[in-house]
Amino acid sequence: MDSGPMAFFYNKKVFDKHGIEVPTTWDEYVEAARALHKADPKAFITNDTGDAGATTSLVWQAGGRPYRTEGTDVTVNFDDEGTRKYTATWQKLLDEKLVAPISSWSDAWYKELADGSLATLSIGAWMPANLTSGVASASGDWRVAPLPQWTKGDKASAENGGSSLAVPKAAKNKELAYAFTEFATTGAGASSRVAAGAFPRPAPIWSRRPSSTRSSLTSAASRPTGSSPSPPATSARTGPTCPSRCTRTRSSTTRWARRTSPRRSSPRA
Repeated sequence: MDSGPMAFFYNKKVFDKHGIEVPTTWDEYVEAARALHKADPKAFITNDTGDAGATTSLVWQAGGRPYRTEGTDVTVNFDDEGTRKYTATWQKLLDEKLVAPISSWSDAWYKELADGSLATLSIGAWMPANLTSGVASASGDWRVAPLPQWTKGDKASAENGGSSLAVPKAAKNKELAYAFTEFATTGAGASSRVAAGAFPRPAPIWSRRPSSTRSSLTSAASRPTGSSPSPPATSARTGPTCPSRCTRTRSSTTRWARRTSPRRSSPRA
């Protein structure tokens, strides 16, 4: 239904106040965390109370693949090179108490994002809509950049989030359920989600229609038979309309990002 390409959100007002450069590597990120907390002991580079989703996303970006399957057998190995890259770096932040001990999505989290006590987020690029609704008092303070890299010069990202719809086998009205999933993931339905800040996939998730609905349903996008829908032209904005301070850039879908330099344009998934 949609995906969560990651981006690096940072509070430019806080960075400027303390003379901190936007980190381009995770080593630079650790140094930025130290500099920020030294300048203001009440400020932290980010928060962490054991967010498994954030951990697996950054492990993925580092090249880690701790979960493997072979048939029905699943193995877990947290000793691969990519996973060790992540744990070695993040352990420094934990040991030096450079991350705030508050949980994401809590009231305290929103409060500290608003007052500058939390200076960055490495999260899905769908986050602007949440900043707009939950951190309104910090409007104009935040910027977006590509994720810091594990190796300088790389351009690796990862996924953080995403959602899907499915029609259960036991559903009583499969045709109606399928019609909704098609509307929500193509054409006008997908465009409405883009307008609210989502990143719909540029192609259908399914490979074919259920046999019971194949002849009775038409695409919500009214596209020619056999064609794939184009990425919606509606922008993924941080509110009902994008403020004049934003700059629009295109990739697989249209995205909005506050631009401060060529490097800090909207991230590439």
